[in-house]
Amino acid sequence: MIVPQAQCLIKLSTLKINIVCQNTKYELPQSLAHFKNDGSVPDQLPLTTLALDSSTVSLMSWPHDTKVEFSTRARMEVVDLATLTLMHVVNSFVAEGRIFRTSRDEHSLLDVSLLVHPILVKFGPAAGHTLLTAVQLWKDSNKPTQIIPARYVVCNDTAKIIIFRQVC
Repeated sequence: MIVPQAQCLIKLSTLKINIVCQNTKYELPQSLAHFKNDGSVPDQLPLTTLALDSSTVSLMSWPHDTKVEFSTRARMEVVDLATLTLMHVVNSFVAEGRIFRTSRDEHSLLDVSLLVHPILVKFGPAAGHTLLTAVQLWKDSNKPTQIIPARYVVCNDTAKIIIFRQVC
């Protein structure tokens, strides 16, 4: 048979998976205990985004054969907790593949093919800090944590107000 008994096609323009830390129970470490937390850590702290663009999954089924084809363009971004900017950790790359299964009489055959175009991964201190912080925050997600997600901590032990601003 040339015409499949059943077929299904799914197309997604973009699928984004955001990994967000939701921990509102921050305690200062013992070395900073004499300071007061100003509560400026957000309730939902975005950490990383995995995006699948132009994704297609196709399924075709015949009485003894099944075929699945897929393709996507994937990328990954991480939030730099020092500057709160998105960094491209994995640049956009194309992945496509096919799975074909046939079973006739007592014989069956499975053919799997995957083609991944070149992947460029950029990993540095900012990405390492964000991913390590995410792991530590998730371990402490049900209890107060002493992990400060920022790379820099400003402590004011004077009676004066400190103001940070950008000068043009």
